[in-house]
Amino acid sequence: MSGTSPPTPRDHITMVDHDYSDCSEDVSLIGADREHRRSSTPDGLYQHKINRHYNPLYIAVVASLTFLITDIAGQIIVAPRLAIFEHIICKAYYTQVSGAAGTGMGDCKVEPVQSELALINGWREMFDNIPGTSYTLAWLICLHSHRSFYTLWSRRRSVWA
Repeated sequence: MSGTSPPTPRDHITMVDHDYSDCSEDVSLIGADREHRRSSTPDGLYQHKINRHYNPLYIAVVASLTFLITDIAGQIIVAPRLAIFEHIICKAYYTQVSGAAGTGMGDCKVEPVQSELALINGWREMFDNIPGTSYTLAWLICLHSHRSFYTLWSRRRSVWA
């Protein structure tokens, strides 16, 4: 064994040798101190802006487009799902009405088929709303435990009174 020390760790972004002796809980990992060290590297591999300023209009447009695309993707599936459910319910209804030998399907807009479809859609909507409702209830419980809810409402009453 030649007595050489193991190689020092290399940063995965800049691939330069790094001195980790100044790492502590008080030193910012993303702040200007680290940026100064990166920009002073001899090869200058990683140049990063210290302060980024984004236009609020740009952020609002990107967020709105993201919400719009997500909402459209969620609503596109509704019409085919209704048609599939209606076909299944209609087939089951006419099989039950005409017996096991019934091969023909009649009008799927009859009241028993549509009422069963409405019942299924109502249950589906209820189960789709459970995560949002439980999330809201969890926040209300958290606010109630910290008395922020009462503070908020007492301030609001004094403003409106």
